[in-house]
Amino acid sequence: MKIKFILVFLFLILASCGYKPLYSSKNINFSINELNITGPQKIRNGLKNNLNIFLNQKNKSEIYNINIKSSSLKSIISKDEQGDPSMYSTKLEINMEILDNEKIISKKNFIETFDYKNQTNLFNLKKYEDNILDNLYEKIYEKIILYLYTI
Repeated sequence: MKIKFILVFLFLILASCGYKPLYSSKNINFSINELNITGPQKIRNGLKNNLNIFLNQKNKSEIYNINIKSSSLKSIISKDEQGDPSMYSTKLEINMEILDNEKIISKKNFIETFDYKNQTNLFNLKKYEDNILDNLYEKIYEKIILYLYTI
């Protein structure tokens, strides 16, 4: 009986805590009029799909044109005794320009890196690298949205 009471009590407290989704389109005060993205196709498509909810929003106080340039770089950090790579680093860099009436009002660079060990199976290594790139991209996307909220 005590456990049921505690669970009901916790549910009532947590249900009324005032949670509001951060990336909800209801809370935004900006709209993206034009979005130009260059760089690797996977990153370009991901950013475009995620930023589409902010395109051509009506009745917003700020309307931006955004130019994004993305690049990713895989480099060798260390090698073993035979000269084979033992550690890699993947770096994702996104340069964003925000324009208002063809005038640059803000520039921001977002950089995320991740270091990882080499694997003997190349197929597994490629899948792992794709997963790393997805995670880095998601981190930068969250930073972009937070930055756009604060302008």
